[in-house]
Amino acid sequence: MLADGEVHELASGVLHRGTGVAVTTDSVFQLGSVAKVYTATLVMQLVNAAELGLDAPVASVLPGFRVADAEATRTVTVRQLLNHQWHQRRLHAGHRAR
Repeated sequence: MLADGEVHELASGVLHRGTGVAVTTDSVFQLGSVAKVYTATLVMQLVNAAELGLDAPVASVLPGFRVADAEATRTVTVRQLLNHQWHQRRLHAGHRAR
């Protein structure tokens, strides 16, 4: 966690109940889809604070954002990414999914 310009680290628990090996701040976990919930929550907090618009192009917020389709890079919105919908515009426009 970053607070007042300082990084604070905390680890608790075990890596595997069978071995009892303790978790450290260097432990690696597979997050899978759990990260989607955290990301969406943080994005919606920014929206609620009026610091981010759901219909803003992602590239206007993250200038380094790139996908294979140049038009999508320019036009895909935060809302479309959160809803996993950006590729649907391509399908409706007659493009084939890859």
